[in-house]
This record gives sequence, C-alpha cells and structure tokens, in this order.
Amino acid sequence: MKNYKVNYISILRLKKTNYKSKFIISMLLILFTTQLKAQDKSFTLSVEKVSIKTLFDELKKQADINFIYNDEEISKCAPITLTVSNASIEEVLLKSLKNTGLSYKKVGNTIVISPLEKSSNTKQMPTQGLTQTVRGIILDVDSKMPLIAAEIRIIDSNPLRGTVTDVNGEFRLENIPIGRVSLLLSYLGYESTTANNIIVNSGKEVVLNLSMQESIVKLDEFVVKAYENKGETVDEMTLVSSRSISPEESSRYAGPFNDPSRIVSNYSGVAATQNGSNDIIVRGNSPKYMQWRLEGIQITNPNHFADQNGVSASGISALNNNLLATSDFHTGAFSPEYGDVLSGVYDVKLRAGNNEKFEGSFGLGILGTDLTLEGPLKKGYGGSYLVNYRYSTISLIRELGLVDVEGVPKFQDAAFKIQLPTKKLGNFSFFGLAGLSGSALDSVGLVDGWTAGDNPRPSNVVEQDYETQTYLFNAGMNHSLILNKRSFLKTTLAYSVDGIQDDVLESNLITIYDVNGSPLRDSITDKALNYKARLKKTAYRGAMSYHNKFNAKNKIQIGTKYNLFVYDNKQSMIQNDLTSRVNLLDFEENISTIRNFIAWKHRFNENITMVAGVHNMNVLFNNRVHSNLELLSIGNYQRRVHFQQVMVIIVLWKLYIIILQKLFKKMEVQLNPIEILIC
Repeated sequence: MKNYKVNYISILRLKKTNYKSKFIISMLLILFTTQLKAQDKSFTLSVEKVSIKTLFDELKKQADINFIYNDEEISKCAPITLTVSNASIEEVLLKSLKNTGLSYKKVGNTIVISPLEKSSNTKQMPTQGLTQTVRGIILDVDSKMPLIAAEIRIIDSNPLRGTVTDVNGEFRLENIPIGRVSLLLSYLGYESTTANNIIVNSGKEVVLNLSMQESIVKLDEFVVKAYENKGETVDEMTLVSSRSISPEESSRYAGPFNDPSRIVSNYSGVAATQNGSNDIIVRGNSPKYMQWRLEGIQITNPNHFADQNGVSASGISALNNNLLATSDFHTGAFSPEYGDVLSGVYDVKLRAGNNEKFEGSFGLGILGTDLTLEGPLKKGYGGSYLVNYRYSTISLIRELGLVDVEGVPKFQDAAFKIQLPTKKLGNFSFFGLAGLSGSALDSVGLVDGWTAGDNPRPSNVVEQDYETQTYLFNAGMNHSLILNKRSFLKTTLAYSVDGIQDDVLESNLITIYDVNGSPLRDSITDKALNYKARLKKTAYRGAMSYHNKFNAKNKIQIGTKYNLFVYDNKQSMIQNDLTSRVNLLDFEENISTIRNFIAWKHRFNENITMVAGVHNMNVLFNNRVHSNLELLSIGNYQRRVHFQQVMVIIVLWKLYIIILQKLFKKMEVQLNPIEILIC
C-alpha cells in the first residue's frame, strides 16, 4: 500500500462545563487534505471491558483517524467488550456506540462524537426530493480576513448537518433539501451569530458572504448560543437607527413589486407617499434628500421616470431584487463617514456571481421581463460575473401588437458586477447600474391648457404631442488590499450621470393670406418641436479609506473622498411668431467637494459600543474654499462647528499623510505627500 501524507489534529478533549446544551461538541480546526479515507481501512481488534476512550486510541493507532468528543459524555458510558475482524470503521462505531446515547459523524478524516438528537425537539430534515448546495465565505467583520475552521451548522437539523471553513474561509454544504434554512455560525474567540431564513431552491446555488465579530470577553469554555442582533448592519461603524435588509426580507414583504425600496416604509421614522410611489420619506424630509449608494459609493436616485429632483412618480425602481445582497439602511445617528446626509442613507450591495458554474434565470412579471446570467470567468480562477437585463412587460406586449393603449410607460434597465480576485494585488470588483424610461402622449387634449415648460396654451395651437425620457447610468470600481492581518485599504472610483429630456411638439392653426392681405383660408401646420428641455447632471467620484483593527475592542477608519459635479441644463421654446427660438435656461457649471473623516470604534463590552470621529467637508466653488467640520459621537448626539480658516484642513491632511507614509514604509514603498494626494 502506498504511503500518503496526512495532516491531522490530535484528539481533542473539551473541558467540563456546567451548561446543558443539545450540541456541545464544536467541530474546530480540521485540516483535511488526505487521499486515504478511514472508511477504506479494515480493522481487526479484540477488547474486553475497556473504556470508549481506550477504544478510540486503539483505532487511531491502526489508521490516521482523528476523534473529537467530550470527556463528560463518554465517561458516562459503560465499559465495552468488542471483537471484530476486517470490519469497516462504520461497523466498529455502530457496535461500540450501541445503547450509549451517542452518535458519530464523519467530517473528512475526522470522527465527531456527539449525543443523539431528540426527534421530539427538532425538525426532521427531509432525506428525499430536490436538493441544492449552500456555500460561501466567512470573514472578520473588521479586518475582512477569512476565518479558518469556523463552524457552520443548520439549526434544528436532524440528523445534524454542518461543516467548517477551509484555509480561505470558505465552506460548502451539499445536498441540502430545498426550503428555508437558518445557519448558526460559531468560532472560538468570536461571537456566535445566525443567518436566518435562507431560501434554498433547486434552480440556483446559494452563495453567502457572511461575517463574524471578534469577542472582547476571553472565556475558558465555549458555549454555542444564538446571536440576538439579527438585523445588524454590514457597516460596523453604525450603531443605532440602522438595520440590514436581506433580499429574502424584501421579497417576502407584501406588495414590494420586487422593489427593495418599498420595504423601508415598514420601519420606524419612515413614511411612504400617498400616490403609491416608492419615494422614501425619512423623519418628514423630502424624498429628494435621500442618499442612495451602490457598493459603498453614492449614485443617482435609482428610479425610473424621475423628475429633476430625482423623485419618482411612477414607483418603479431600476434595482432588481434578484441581484442584491444584504444592504444597509440608515435613518439617523450616522457614522463619521456620512457627513453630508440630510435625510437617510440606503447603501445597496450587489451579490457576487457564482464562481464555480454557469447559472441563468428568466423571469416574467407584471412589471418587467428579465434575464439574469452568472458564472465563473475561468475555471478554477475564483472570479465571477453577474449580469441582468430587464424590459417593461407592458410596453413589450404593446410592441407585439397585443394591446393598443396610448401613453404606455416603457422602461428598461441593466446591472452587472464582475469580481476579479488576485493573489498579491487584492480584490477588484467592477459594478454598474443603468436605466432608461420614457413615455409619449399623442394629441394631448385641452384638459387645463398647460404643458411641460410652457405658458398657458395659445388658442392657435390645435394639437400637441408630449414626449419625455429619463435616463441614469452608474459605474464604478472597488479595490480592497489586505495589508496585514488587522488592516486593509479600500479604494473606489465611480462615474454617474442622470438626466431628463422633454419635448413638446405642436400643430398650429395659421391663416393663409392673398397678395392683397386678405385671408384666404385656415391651414394646420405639421407638428414641429416647440418646447425642448435637456437637464443633465454628471458626477465623478473617488474615495480611499484605511481600516485598522488594533484589537477586539478598538478599530480606526480614516478616509478621504473627492466629488466633482457637472451640471448642464438647457431649456428653449419657439416664439409666438413660430420662426425664432428663445433660450429659457442655459446653465453649465461644475462644483467639487473634498471630504475627510476619521472614525474610532471602541467596544467597552458586548453590550456597550462607542463610535466617535470627525468629518470635514470642503466645497470648492468660485475659486473659494468653504469648510465645515462635524464632530460625531455615539447615539444621536451631533455637534457642528464652522471654521473660516483652512488650518483644520491642513491638520487632517497631515495626519492622513503621516499614516499613509508609515503604512507604505512598512511595505517598503517610498511615496512623498504629493504622490499620496495624486493617488
């Protein structure tokens, strides 16, 4: 027989505990890269009145098998007398554990001994029918480092279903019956948490991106318990007036139309408009002050048919719930990173595509018909793509000639996310969201005599057509670079544009005169463009932030952001003489801002956490610098101090440059302050 190298851990004996728990054994550090399986080994042994521990030691001598068990549990078992010849490991364990109240589970090359689950207190998981794979990654919430050998267990599963993460923090649960499952995450030195109501269906693998918080209390014993804050946000610097929103929650909420923005009206302090649109009103503020973010960077309002304020009257969002990951919604007590918020913040996250196999889905709904494609960029690489396109179902039916209705609003939108992990240069991700919507009304009647941008309609206007179109486009890149086990650097570049185009075409009644100036007849002109509006706003954004987790109690975040806004608004209309066009508005200007912030998070204990920091905003307009400094601390306390001097800006920049210089010095990279500002 060939000799194989096997990585194993020694027998683990857990300390005695006074806590009574259905599940005490934790599947800890299991490194299995073996090619020789224990079940392929035959065992021959004869023992008389020996303890189970002695039996396990004998089995370990005959083959490279590792056992995890609890001393207190196996000490209650009576001595064993057993004689077997050329028996498998399953046969030996079944005979030795008979009538002991214990069961076994094989995980790689390790045997986990645990008490039998009581069927009266657990949900019996189906063993037949459709199944699917549930996999993902578990990271430290602060440092974003993968957690090795973290335990994942399906709550209330019988028999027990679970696994542990590998050296990359990834896990895989195969052949999970379809339905809803909840996962319990536990790891030595970290606070246990749960991932609730995960939908498992047969058509698509479930890929999860989970995180855990390091515990600040060091215990001699490990107790598995459910984590209480099930709605904790992804942004660890936010403490109150915030919650996370999972795609499962938004899809289960009554009447969302696959729109993630409608579910927030169910939260305290948030109201919806009376016309049924999806505009978000936080604490009575206008919906136009709502700040939307995509992958951590500010974007346009992601609504179709929006007006110049970004407020939608149609209630149709360009965001497709099928593409979303767990997102954050903030209504107050913002962290120092958000220094320019007047109403609320909705930070939408896109999930990563399946990086192992190709998947596609097609959806047909009352609002939109969409197609989603995802898969790996290259087999074995780890990168993935996710693409979605949606078209208005109602307008599609009209274009096919099935219905004939005037003024049918039509829209289409698309979104994508591409993941590009590297070994040395960090992780790159590219994302985008685009939308196009519009409607046309032919032969607008004399309802009230008003049209867009026009004065009361003149009496010589016979017929009017109204055409409107809105568009939005957002694209960006995120780059995360792990510097060491406790710090990372995040860089973001983004471009966004949104606009409105309004056209009013008119037919006019004119009188034809003869050469003597006498009226001959009346005539109706062909429709010609009268009122014309082009409103466009473009934004260029760049941001860089440094995150350092000093220990389980303290984390610091330092960042800077630059925004350049370009406004191009034009409106014109035909004069009453029908020959000359006059400009009502011709505005083209730009304005930029620079924001710097420092945030410090300190955990006094598991129940008390403080986040404090400063945020400085500089508005660059008309060759002048307008500075504003905000001091932020825990809870809803917020204090503003206005400065007319640039000394504060210099101090903040100096502190930021010193930190970056020390950081790059450790990385053996020489950069001067000018180069840091440019990068």
